[in-house]
Amino acid sequence: MKFLKGNTPYNCTCLDLNNEWKAIHSLKKKYFSFIKLLIELIMACIYAFGLGYNLFYLDRVLKTGLIFLVLLVVSYLFIIIPHEFLHVLCYKTKDNVIIRYSLIKLKLVSYFDGTISKSRALVLIILPFIVFTIIPTVASYLLGFNLFLYALASANSIKYGVDLLNFIFVIKNVPQNGNLIVNEYDFYFKSESINE
Repeated sequence: MKFLKGNTPYNCTCLDLNNEWKAIHSLKKKYFSFIKLLIELIMACIYAFGLGYNLFYLDRVLKTGLIFLVLLVVSYLFIIIPHEFLHVLCYKTKDNVIIRYSLIKLKLVSYFDGTISKSRALVLIILPFIVFTIIPTVASYLLGFNLFLYALASANSIKYGVDLLNFIFVIKNVPQNGNLIVNEYDFYFKSESINE
């Protein structure tokens, strides 16, 4: 496992874009960023509606709202560490894992210097969303609206809603026997099977 500091993009040693590797989507960067922002806004609206609905039934609305806001900001800043840790757990070997961090931008990204199968990529993308968004949301309602779990789920869904978009692109565009390369936030695929 390598730890790299800064924002300089790391080019995967196995990635040769002239050698049949294709991006999982053909969107230009600005359109992809717009769709990502749209997903983040939709997630924020869904969780804001849920919070407003639950605040209607609580006594101290202002105090609860402020506590939620503080929890949301703290969760938003620190959810990155366990989120990326779950991504790392999904890679087949830990020797080829690269973790890039930037303390100035509060950014942490994990990726794999090698190829992974489509099924592993799907688990890699969706597992943190299930663990940190779906399970806490359901648990927060089952436990009588737990504010901490709801803030955790809100922060993860807002910050990493783009994982759902990548999940859809992998399902739609990558053939069943395709290999994928994860390079920072980009996914590339090639149509041939690998042994895992």
